[in-house]
Amino acid sequence: RAIHQALVQQGSAFADRPPFASFRVISGGRSMAFGHYSEHWKVQRRAAHSTMRNFSTRQLRSRQVLEGHVLSEARELVALLVRGSADGAFLDPRPLTVVAVANVMSAVCFGCRYSHDDPEFRELLSHNEEFGRTVGAGSLVDVMPWLQYFPNPMRTAFREFEQLNRNFSNFVLDKFLRHCESLRPGAAPRDMMDAFILSAEKKAARDSDDGGARLDLENVPATVTDI
Repeated sequence: RAIHQALVQQGSAFADRPPFASFRVISGGRSMAFGHYSEHWKVQRRAAHSTMRNFSTRQLRSRQVLEGHVLSEARELVALLVRGSADGAFLDPRPLTVVAVANVMSAVCFGCRYSHDDPEFRELLSHNEEFGRTVGAGSLVDVMPWLQYFPNPMRTAFREFEQLNRNFSNFVLDKFLRHCESLRPGAAPRDMMDAFILSAEKKAARDSDDGGARLDLENVPATVTDI
């Protein structure tokens, strides 16, 4: 009964996240997944959700593109697994599977894929795994913010977390700027990044399928980072 009252009857009162220091670091505080709950956040989330649906599942062409990415990566993954386990050799499938899944997301978001041996992509994936471990384990800096202000092991770990987020954000920002330069007016979106940029650039509310909710252009990189 208490959970029902909190989540259903008083959902908005319990919808926000704590103002943790680590959440302010993620995507410069613009992350929807870790952002502050507000009316503006709800509008941004609605616009992002609508754009994602339009590009991924609502349209036949988008579904076919997504299916093509998945099939392509699945074929390469199977080939690598067969090659790696030849003659009865033992093989850890996890690294190959992680790269395959990440490549699907990269193709959907950025319109490109990476070789399984690409050092930049592998480093990016290691940052992503470290991010998951850090957020999942929690940070003492979040509950004792004053640890940020004098030398101690927690501050060192927090600064490494900040650098990790900067590296990931810079990677996505570079993709965003390249897309802004190469996107032609009136062209169909090539990938999710294009779809978000086009949604953000709509000037009139009547042109939006979501009743006027539009994603701010400056929030596009953070939204793609969340995905």
